[in-house]
Amino acid sequence: MTQIYIRVRTEEQAAALAKVLKNEWDGSSEVFALCPVKSDPQTADLLKKAGARVFADLPFIARENTSGELLEDMKRASWAEGYVVKNIDELGILKEQGYEGGVIGDSFLYAYNSEAAGFYREHFPGIRMMASDELTDAELERLPGGSRMIYKAYGRARVMLTAQSLVANYGEQGEAAKLRSAKNDRFISLDEDYGYTSVLTESPVSMPEAVSDGRWENVMADLTCEDRGESEKVIRAMLGKGELPSGIKGHHHKGID
Repeated sequence: MTQIYIRVRTEEQAAALAKVLKNEWDGSSEVFALCPVKSDPQTADLLKKAGARVFADLPFIARENTSGELLEDMKRASWAEGYVVKNIDELGILKEQGYEGGVIGDSFLYAYNSEAAGFYREHFPGIRMMASDELTDAELERLPGGSRMIYKAYGRARVMLTAQSLVANYGEQGEAAKLRSAKNDRFISLDEDYGYTSVLTESPVSMPEAVSDGRWENVMADLTCEDRGESEKVIRAMLGKGELPSGIKGHHHKGID
């Protein structure tokens, strides 16, 4: 059975996912909702009632000065079937606690070869891995189990994390800050939980063929600044009921120059 992973950042996106699952999902695929670890339990319940398996999405950075806050949030996330882990520090926290539940390894963990993937599975045998953003399709297919990794079919690429609030410095309240590089490439920044900011490509990576051709067993959409209507469109496309919005191809297409 195909597994579809939808990462949501806001309650509005979570509501869009619940709505589409309730009204349009035929149950032929297994759907995972990846929600921020700080999410309200009612949001998780809404998604569960719609048929999704719900995981708590941990932050991209686990700093020492926010570790106590993170541990408390993880304890409160009793609504979660498991955790989405983005760095070694978070894996260490789970290991120290003797955690044996579900774990999804984010692409930030860089499972770029069989030895790296094997290291994570040694400590968490049932871990599901997201494909590294740096590998091409051909490189992924050469990895043992590469075709079973979670392949990001849609989502803006995170190019930088910073402790500065670029939104506060350059954006308007409640909006993403829009940035340009020296080459006139366009980026946006979003303030995240735990005091850091993500800088992302303005155009999303969009790989509709990853959803339609059956080449990848597990596919993901990473929602960031999409509103409810945009989120519903992406989710429908992930369920095979429409086309993903157009965007850039990302590193999976041609790799890094």
